[in-house]
Amino acid sequence: MDNTILYNLKLTLEKEIKQTKDIIFEKEEILKSINKLFQENCNHQIITDYIDQIDGYKESIQIKYCEKCEKTF
Repeated sequence: MDNTILYNLKLTLEKEIKQTKDIIFEKEEILKSINKLFQENCNHQIITDYIDQIDGYKESIQIKYCEKCEKTF
């Protein structure tokens, strides 16, 4: 196989991977903004729950979160 073809394929893949990472980063930032707006404008329905600690399950930890927007309190 011609090394030029492999080199061009390598460059193309590197470029596509970088572009895909950039798109994912931008979408994650948009999603963070949407989540923040959603949480700030949510009519919270607070749920109190308990989770067990991993080490030995000796005591539970209380958590509070909104059932709608999943914001923790």
